[in-house]
Amino acid sequence: MLAAEASVVAAQKAPDKFDAIEALDPIALRGNMWGDAIGDAFGAGGLGLSGVGVGGGAAGEGIGLGNIGTLGHGAGTGTGQGFGGGSGRLGSGSGAGTPSLRQGATQVNGRLPPEVIQRIVRQNFGRFRLCYENGLRTNPQLAGRVAVKFVIDEKGSVKSASDGGSDLPDTSVVSCVVRGFTNLSFPQPESGFVTVVYPVIFSPGAPAPAPAPPPAKKP
Repeated sequence: MLAAEASVVAAQKAPDKFDAIEALDPIALRGNMWGDAIGDAFGAGGLGLSGVGVGGGAAGEGIGLGNIGTLGHGAGTGTGQGFGGGSGRLGSGSGAGTPSLRQGATQVNGRLPPEVIQRIVRQNFGRFRLCYENGLRTNPQLAGRVAVKFVIDEKGSVKSASDGGSDLPDTSVVSCVVRGFTNLSFPQPESGFVTVVYPVIFSPGAPAPAPAPPPAKKP
């Protein structure tokens, strides 16, 4: 009887393991956020952010993440450990190269520097590229020159724009490019109007290389 009572008293006086940890180091109970080595500070109930190890009075495993396939042409592969793994592709080549736009010989008649006009038009090549890409959907080999004749008024606005002798064999693309010039704005000329003939040379670009085959899976 006395031996049993002594065991109960001893059990009541024995400190709980978490009380003992907290008494020694308050950080140990909730887990370190940094460690000297990978895996020192992660656990269920802890504040560790990654790795495998002990923290917060318990052990836990990190969550792995597979590599992501590369963007653009070709295939990307990856493997991961932990919460799943695998391989995939985020992009693939379309087989066509990037369309090319080049400035031709510009003719300027008026009191506005040609380099200023050329710079502003080049800054708007994006809108002309969209016109051309629409034509490439119908004819992937579409190529040629679109020459736009336009007049800049005394305020720097485009007063008129028309076909100035294009040879691109798609009238819808030519019309689209000409309309794009009507929305441009230029500095005010020193005096009078300025007449410009601006050629843009379009080419579909070299075909993109075929994507590399994915690596063979190990048995």
